[in-house]
Amino acid sequence: MAFPVGNRLKSRKDIDLVFRNGDAAKGSFLFIKFIKNGLDTIRFGFIIPAKIFSNATKRNRIKRRIAENIRNNVRNTDKGYDFLFVLRSKGEEDIINREALLLFKKIELIINNN
Repeated sequence: MAFPVGNRLKSRKDIDLVFRNGDAAKGSFLFIKFIKNGLDTIRFGFIIPAKIFSNATKRNRIKRRIAENIRNNVRNTDKGYDFLFVLRSKGEEDIINREALLLFKKIELIINNN
């Protein structure tokens, strides 16, 4: 099941804002940028460059798997943040998925401690 439309980070302006001004958590395969959005919802975006996975079906499958994993574990996160998951290098889907969850948990701790 996908994120509802209100929880998707889609506009170029919003994505650029997260890239320019957001804090980051970096892992071996991906990094997550995050920033307060001033809204009552959490929004997510996923970027997997075609240079890393040229097959669109694979890129979309990885996005769906990361999104599903995060959606099932987003219960403890404060509302009002934008998150942008960006794949940095190629790796096994399971490892990328695990790293996304670990980085997201790390960010939750940072957010909830501030």
